[in-house]
Amino acid sequence: MGFGSLENENYIDLIYVHKYHLRKGIANRILDSLKNKAEEYGTKSLSSDVSKTAVPFFKRNGFRLLKENEFDLSGVLISKYQMIYKAIT
Repeated sequence: MGFGSLENENYIDLIYVHKYHLRKGIANRILDSLKNKAEEYGTKSLSSDVSKTAVPFFKRNGFRLLKENEFDLSGVLISKYQMIYKAIT
C-alpha cells in the first residue's frame, strides 16, 4: 500500500502511497514511523525535498517550508520544496 525511506538518519527521501489507498492515513503512519526511527538515532531535525502537491501534507505534520529549489531536467523546469521539521527531541 505504501512505503517511505529515511536517509542518513535525518532526511526523508520519499513517502509513497499507492493511488488506491490514498486518504486512509497511510502516509501519516509512514511519516510517524520515520520520525520515530529518526528519534531513535538521536536526530534533532528532519528534512525533505518535496513536490508542490506534498507541501500541504508536510505542513500539516509540523514541517515548515525553507525554500523552493528549481532545476532543469532535460529541458523541463522542476520545482522542489525544501522542508524541515525540528520538533524531534
